[in-house]
Amino acid sequence: MKLFSTLSAGVLALGLTMVPGFAQSAKEDMKDAGQDVKDAAKSTGHATKKAAKKTGSVTKDVAEDTADGTKKVAKKTGEVTKDVAEETVDGTKKVSKTVAKGTKKGVNKAADKTAEGAEKVADKTDDKK
Repeated sequence: MKLFSTLSAGVLALGLTMVPGFAQSAKEDMKDAGQDVKDAAKSTGHATKKAAKKTGSVTKDVAEDTADGTKKVAKKTGEVTKDVAEETVDGTKKVSKTVAKGTKKGVNKAADKTAEGAEKVADKTDDKK
């Protein structure tokens, strides 16, 4: 029985010395878990920052492409407008020449008819004297 009590006392003493070891291990586990959460938050922050930077870069690229496209369209519109203006000027000149010729013919014809009418009137007035 002495052996049993000695053995029991040894197991009890060994158990008591192990409890702080387990308690220390749980405390360390909590500390490690807290550190893991902290590290995860940092990683998330870095990933968010990287994603925001990449989004900004893509947005900048899209804005530059849009600006280039707008410049090209504006340049092409300017060229087309210039061509249309030149064609309008040419058309106006042609119409002006045609109108001038027609007006000249009309004026000459009217002048000729006026001269003929004046001669007829002069002939009739000369006969009555």
